[in-house]
Amino acid sequence: MECLQCIEHLSEFLDGELDANKYREIEDHLHCCPECRQVRDELAALSKEINQSIASIPVPTNLSMRILSAIEKEQYNTAKDIWLTSILLAVFASPILLVFSRTFSSVFHLVYATGSAFWRSLMTIATLFSPWATVTVGVLSLVLMTMGLYIIKTLLTKFEVNEVIP
Repeated sequence: MECLQCIEHLSEFLDGELDANKYREIEDHLHCCPECRQVRDELAALSKEINQSIASIPVPTNLSMRILSAIEKEQYNTAKDIWLTSILLAVFASPILLVFSRTFSSVFHLVYATGSAFWRSLMTIATLFSPWATVTVGVLSLVLMTMGLYIIKTLLTKFEVNEVIP
């Protein structure tokens, strides 16, 4: 084994994380290589010093409970977010899927064609009488569209989603 390979695995060697064959190879190399043995000794001393420093830091008594509580809260929030995301995805994806469906396309075309024919007929009749009739029909159409949008807005603002918490 070369020194570079030995040094790469020294930390694992000291922590006991190597398989038996690799452990023996490094141990054999350390017996015959004083430079790697010195690196091992320095690394072992540093590891011991770090462990002693960590052990001297006081750990709050309720730290475990706070960590577990934070984990439970995060799991609950994640589950709630997944539920809410699923509902919102279904609500917002449904109209998109509907728009691309063949039935919706046919119905939309039928409504558009009917509305367009009705509007052209209405405008033709209105222009036969007077320009004021045309303006009146236009204003009436705007009022009806505004009322329709107001009704839709009112329905959407009063719509509530009640969340059930288990």
